[in-house]
Amino acid sequence: MKISREEAQKVFDPKSYGTVDFASLELESHDPFNKEEFHIANSYVADESHSFFRLSEKEMDSIRPVSKDEAYLAMHSAGIELQFETDSRLIKIKARNLESFSMKNMSFMGMCGFDCYYLSEKHDKFLFNHSTFPNYIDDKVYVGELGYFQTKKMRKIILNLPLYNGVMDLDIRLEKGCKVIPWSYENKKTIVCYGTSILQGCSSSHPGIATTNKLSRYFKQEVLNYGFSGAALLEKEVAEVLANRENVEMYIIDAEANAGMSTKLYENLETFVSILFEAHPSTPIVIMNRIRSTYDGGYPNIYEGHEFNDRVMKEVVDTFKAKGANIRFVDNWALFDEDETEITIEGLHPTDVGMDIITNRYIEVISKIKEECK
Repeated sequence: MKISREEAQKVFDPKSYGTVDFASLELESHDPFNKEEFHIANSYVADESHSFFRLSEKEMDSIRPVSKDEAYLAMHSAGIELQFETDSRLIKIKARNLESFSMKNMSFMGMCGFDCYYLSEKHDKFLFNHSTFPNYIDDKVYVGELGYFQTKKMRKIILNLPLYNGVMDLDIRLEKGCKVIPWSYENKKTIVCYGTSILQGCSSSHPGIATTNKLSRYFKQEVLNYGFSGAALLEKEVAEVLANRENVEMYIIDAEANAGMSTKLYENLETFVSILFEAHPSTPIVIMNRIRSTYDGGYPNIYEGHEFNDRVMKEVVDTFKAKGANIRFVDNWALFDEDETEITIEGLHPTDVGMDIITNRYIEVISKIKEECK
């Protein structure tokens, strides 16, 4: 062999090309609720609740009588992220989650983990850097390293929080003596999304893959994730909470996969939309139907239900258009071809490829509305 052993050893010896010895870096703790260092994005209630819940305690109390599940799932941190700029070469966390890792159709990273994205000057967009590999202290508490950078310079960072778990305590550990300042998107309008487990992020392999997180990075604005797994039944109490949000650019309702499996879509959708419309009469509202699942071919009555639900949604859209609402129906049924039977994890929840297809439809719809509203 012409390649010498010395050359091979030089290539793989970290000291020979100045690789940082991350294990030797001295770190210090930072409080994610310190506004002088971090911005908590994609959360309307973080400042009030001093938590990573998606609803405030008062809001959870208001919906608990009609939906204990939505009230509980509001404690999950899906879509929430930390935005900060730092010159630390290592980002490490210590987290205490609400629940132990237990889901059979999600990875640890998707359910319980964190993601690190950084703004690449070369590509002018946020690129994925690392996900947490946990070193467990107990079944809910772990430490993990997130960001690895060879050079000490200021970088804009996004840390995406877990999709299917609550974050009860979080310690951000950065290089001792580093600089840390918050940043946020210039566009202060928010997009509010309400829907099912798919919107919450099941079965994304890691948090940054979830639709609302991708939308936030793509449109460079905050996108609120109100995906409630198996529980999005369009209750008026939930609509009243969402109607309370301010500076909303548009509402997206993607709840058929829950509410449309019974009469709840028929019973609740018109009232749900009415509450949003009365609070924000000029704000665009999008109603989406569900994607076709691989189960559907085995249940002949599914198609009857699908056609009925489409009629309901289109009738609601027509009703509010007549009242002057900027409202539309978006047909997602055939986003996945009938022969794309491996586009989901277990027949229902999309793979990362499937999540990309869904996200691209959202991007298409949101972009069209933005253009129309200029």
